[in-house]
Amino acid sequence: MSFRPSANVQALAEAIRPALGLGASGTPPPPDLRFIAERHRVTLLLHHALGLRGHREDEELLSQIARLAQLNARGTLLQKAAGARLERLLDERGIDSIEIKGWRLGHLLYGENTLRQSRDVDVLLRPEQIFEAVEAVVEAGFKNMRGEPLKPSVARAMLRFHREVEVRDPRSRVTIELHSRSLENPPAGWSDTTMLADPLDLSNPEYVLYLILHGAGSNWNRLKWLADLAMIAQRVESDVMLQVVDLARALDCLPAVSASFRACGAIWGEGLVGEWLAAAALRVDDERTQLHLQAFARALNREDSPSKMELTARRLELVRDSPICGERPLPHLSSIGKRTAMWLLRRV
Repeated sequence: MSFRPSANVQALAEAIRPALGLGASGTPPPPDLRFIAERHRVTLLLHHALGLRGHREDEELLSQIARLAQLNARGTLLQKAAGARLERLLDERGIDSIEIKGWRLGHLLYGENTLRQSRDVDVLLRPEQIFEAVEAVVEAGFKNMRGEPLKPSVARAMLRFHREVEVRDPRSRVTIELHSRSLENPPAGWSDTTMLADPLDLSNPEYVLYLILHGAGSNWNRLKWLADLAMIAQRVESDVMLQVVDLARALDCLPAVSASFRACGAIWGEGLVGEWLAAAALRVDDERTQLHLQAFARALNREDSPSKMELTARRLELVRDSPICGERPLPHLSSIGKRTAMWLLRRV
């Protein structure tokens, strides 16, 4: 298999095992706090795991982690307040909305909303109501990410090329992403209807598949997201799992799903994901599965930020990842146009 975590990633994964209900390994975490808190965003899970196993090897690191955990817990409370404020604001206008990840996912997966580190609040809206939602938050005083008044015209332009627009709650300064769709490039046949109409929990196969595809779409760039997948592997009931796999097969994204669980199993053990891999029934040497695994390894194992050359190459579509759904990527010129437009709009 072409996926192998780096030594630092594996050490951090071993250190958070108790927080995932996988037992303690005794492996100390890497001493780099930036790697833990910023690169992989598992501070809260590590703090909980170290508390469960009574780790006392590095008091200074423990102290720093505890301080960050307190700050993140306070941030979670602010996110809850900002999300509730936005929900009331949109409800008054008759605009449907639902929070789709963030602190709510922490409660769903880990049983405690302060165990999942999140930097923002993700809110899904109906596409036909997204512009009305933008106007509502502008009138309520929400700002853009520079702390300046949000311009509806700029937000509308961004939503032509991207699924979301970022706003900032003026009271809490919490970042909120307003999504017109859950996936950036949804496959034919995908619908967000059940996401907005049905309970968003692990009994909803569309929601579970969304969580998996969201992580795969970012190449499982952070250990935080693979930790979520480890909890999905344990908490989703077998009948729902089979529905998720059938849906992934119908939408032609099963190789990405299979590769995701193979990556998770490579880190925490294949026994964790065996039922999912058996249901997917794709060989490890499946070509598309291998392409995804290679991309996952590159993204997860890097410890530095992408260079300007790499960012430019991706913006110009000289470097492309294998599509999550289907075998054919977006048309080349269309994809370049979207990336360039978003780059220019963000500079504005």
